[in-house]
Amino acid sequence: MTDEPPAGTGHLRLTVQPSLLGRPGFGVRARVDGEPVRVQRGENVIPLAAGRHRVEASTFLTGGSGDVTIEVDVPAGGEVALWYAPSFSRAVSGRIGDRPQRPAGTWFVVLVAVIIVVGMAYTIAR
Repeated sequence: MTDEPPAGTGHLRLTVQPSLLGRPGFGVRARVDGEPVRVQRGENVIPLAAGRHRVEASTFLTGGSGDVTIEVDVPAGGEVALWYAPSFSRAVSGRIGDRPQRPAGTWFVVLVAVIIVVGMAYTIAR
């Protein structure tokens, strides 16, 4: 006896990647067709009916930052793989796609670092 999914179902394989600072921003929440699904860092396998689905992901405890949405077609008996790179700040959107994503917000971290360095240099030069 095998554990095959019922006819007309497939899977969404959602991989939650680390953020630029190493961890997803205080946890990740996901919804499929408006319904919450439990996800955690790493790979999450979500059974779904075959057909088109709207997948939303965001981080919480940072004000719902990193909100992203994508629509996917799940084949009967097959799976769709998505990778979500959460943001670490309200100022930066996350990323989601069909292959591993670059960490979201690199430009933001560089900008803050430059402002700090310039501020320190100005303060020392005074």
